[in-house]
Amino acid sequence: MKRYDMIPHDFYIKNIAHVLRYKNDQKLAAYDITEPQARLLGHIDGAQRSGKEISRRYLSGAMQISGPSVTSLLNSLEKNGFHPGKKS
Repeated sequence: MKRYDMIPHDFYIKNIAHVLRYKNDQKLAAYDITEPQARLLGHIDGAQRSGKEISRRYLSGAMQISGPSVTSLLNSLEKNGFHPGKKS
């Protein structure tokens, strides 16, 4: 049995996901946001366009992360000058 046959597939999937997130973060650096922040903004934009009520609970479910993690992402975006969910 070859050595790579013994490594579980989820190891490869996690590595691929890590590389993709890193590359996305590099591209988003020009906008001073991270990949999770961009995903959050995407969910907020989608909810606004479809007329859905935007709440931390909604965002938590959409992103499959905890409420405090959503709050942390929102706070970091606001700290960097973004005001997600607020109409100008």
